Amino acid sequence: MDSVKGKIINKYENIADIIFSAVIHPKTSELFIASSNGVFTLSLQGNSNPLIEEKKWFEHIAVNTDGTILFAANGKTLYILEQKENEYQLTHKDNSFNSTISDIIFNIDSFLVSNYGGVRI
Repeated sequence: MDSVKGKIINKYENIADIIFSAVIHPKTSELFIASSNGVFTLSLQGNSNPLIEEKKWFEHIAVNTDGTILFAANGKTLYILEQKENEYQLTHKDNSFNSTISDIIFNIDSFLVSNYGGVRI
């Protein structure tokens, strides 16, 4: 959607079973999408590229200011992907959370990950 005029710029149909969350890449305007089919990118031309191919519900996603680090959450597990040589690679899977991750926020230079009863920076 155009943030000034509130009009639809592009519309895509049937790209995932359930889409839970999406964020815009700060440089390329691609969408990072968290879905019931995993995590993938969607280009402005409608091309998708899988980043995490797991039939799990990825409900939360956040990207840093230059688009090089991506956090995605599935239940109690946090996935961290880094961009290396123009491709995103899973670098860490943190399953040490005691309860379901409820949100991921990126602000300036750090990520905040909240779960029921706790917060990690």
